[in-house]
Amino acid sequence: MKFKDNQLNYIRVDTNAASIYYTFEDSIPNGVNRASGEIITLYFNNKQVEKVKVVGKPKGTYYPENLINTSELLLTGFKLRYDKPERRKY
Repeated sequence: MKFKDNQLNYIRVDTNAASIYYTFEDSIPNGVNRASGEIITLYFNNKQVEKVKVVGKPKGTYYPENLINTSELLLTGFKLRYDKPERRKY
């Protein structure tokens, strides 16, 4: 993760990376995109994903809003953590 001006700028995941993100059109849910590859970089602007870059054997599947199946929205091995690290002040 890299920060710029105290805001998340981008996240880069290496080695068998996978992501699932919801898409919107004019603030209306549009569907879900599941992507995988050797490297995934998510770029942020104003706390929103602006661009997703998949490098090395990219694969992707888009699920329209009316065809979303929750079993397809699980990342193998992913565990949501609630223990937020504290930011150090130097």
